[in-house]
Amino acid sequence: MPPHPSAQMLPLSTNAPYQQIAREIREAILAGQLKPGEQLPTISELATRYGVSAGTAHRAMATVRAEGLVSASRGRRATVNSYTQESPHYRSSSSLLRQDE
Repeated sequence: MPPHPSAQMLPLSTNAPYQQIAREIREAILAGQLKPGEQLPTISELATRYGVSAGTAHRAMATVRAEGLVSASRGRRATVNSYTQESPHYRSSSSLLRQDE
């Protein structure tokens, strides 16, 4: 069934909220705004800051953790990992950053 003529179509975002949050964290790390060993906000703080659910904030954190940019364990705040421009995590995250632009 075709949409109702008066129905307003909203443009879909090309990035899910968790991807946008992960991108901001990634950019802050790669720009040096967040330094190795520095603690990141808690999942609850991220959820409040971005107006998203805890699950969305957790998925964003899991994304940057999978990229190797942060370390996290249950019950502890995530911290920024040490990296160099030669590290595989830095190179793969930098290429992801360029793809997001």
